[in-house]
Amino acid sequence: EAGSDFHQVAYFRTRIGLRNALQEEISGSSDKEAVLITLNRPIVFAQPVAFDRAVLFWLNYKAAYDNWKEQRLALNSDIHMATKEVVDKLPAIQQTSVQAFSTLFLQLTVNDLGICLPITSATQANHTIDFDTGSALVLTIESTLITACSSESLVSKGHFKNFCIRFAEGFETTWDDWKPEIRGDLVMNA
Repeated sequence: EAGSDFHQVAYFRTRIGLRNALQEEISGSSDKEAVLITLNRPIVFAQPVAFDRAVLFWLNYKAAYDNWKEQRLALNSDIHMATKEVVDKLPAIQQTSVQAFSTLFLQLTVNDLGICLPITSATQANHTIDFDTGSALVLTIESTLITACSSESLVSKGHFKNFCIRFAEGFETTWDDWKPEIRGDLVMNA
């Protein structure tokens, strides 16, 4: 029932797995925390107009936030003092010591990532957008593993398998596999 004003300009599709590691999986003491995140087949499709709309949304949000912040700061000192008195009467919140969570381990695994940005050309005469059929900038990654460990400092490491960015002619987003055809050891235009 939606009118022609509503067009899909971007989407994100994936399966997400999120879990904490079991104590047996983390060697050593109980002051270690681990979070394991897995994304299976994340697919991102975004037409250029989606970025334009995102910027407009951000500008409108920022203007509204700045207006709200300005009005909030304009409150008179009586309200500020009353708020301060109420906050001072609340029981003190104990600060968590730095040693409470001394080590945080984060692991992100991504399998079969695909990002498609169609190539467009704008027609100035009638302000319409003409999409070149099947032309797109496509990024694919077969798998990636990114790990980060935060203790007193942050250490991170990443591994990417079959990272490929290319211009694709005749590209269909409905295809099951967005990876390029590999002819021998050479992938053209990638």
